[in-house]
Amino acid sequence: MSRWLFFPSGGFVPSDVASLVGWYDPSDSSTVTLSGSDVTAVSNKVSGGTSLTPSSGNPTISSGALNSLDVLYYGTQGVGMHTGAATYTGTDHSIMWLQDPEDTNGVGFTGTSNNWVFGYLNGSTSTVLGRVNGTPIAIPIFVDATAIPTGTTRGGLYNLMSNNTGWHILGFTGLDMSNWTDFDVLRYANDTPSSGWKNLGEICIFDATLSTSDRQKMEGYYAWKYALTSNLPASHPYKSTRP
Repeated sequence: MSRWLFFPSGGFVPSDVASLVGWYDPSDSSTVTLSGSDVTAVSNKVSGGTSLTPSSGNPTISSGALNSLDVLYYGTQGVGMHTGAATYTGTDHSIMWLQDPEDTNGVGFTGTSNNWVFGYLNGSTSTVLGRVNGTPIAIPIFVDATAIPTGTTRGGLYNLMSNNTGWHILGFTGLDMSNWTDFDVLRYANDTPSSGWKNLGEICIFDATLSTSDRQKMEGYYAWKYALTSNLPASHPYKSTRP
């Protein structure tokens, strides 16, 4: 089902942000390649961009799972998708995505064992939520349009996602990816599985730190397209109107 059903002409879409370099959208069936029920590729909607392909195992499609739109389902531990190359490099990137993490631990994105971001683990007291060249990250991370407090632990990040039940609008800005040799989604350390059982929606990658205005437009885009406006705080500019 096309996004245009939900966003009439003139509505904001991710390509309105000039720094967009990656856009993976499993709700757009024209970008998804299947072999039976297995997903074998998700094309990049940015012209000339690299597709996501399985790094190990195959996700499947959860048909109509979120506001009647399709998402990816990582049904067992070890399933993952990646670009298989140093696709997104440079010292300043932002990523925004939709995820329903059904398990108790995981990581968002990985480039090498020393370069990863968005690690969560039930009960963990570690404040290392990611690393850049082995050094713990210190970048803004957002859960449902709210910046997580400084010093949040992996266990705290898990708790902020409602103990990993339900869908969330997630993002971070200002990530140095200059030494990423791969772009691995929901897996850790070059295809070493960190966990399983996840639902994954649309992913957008930008080669710049998003302005507050653009980040909020992205949050509003996700919220309205996927019926997640209840996730946004009352003060959000797109709580009641679409971007």
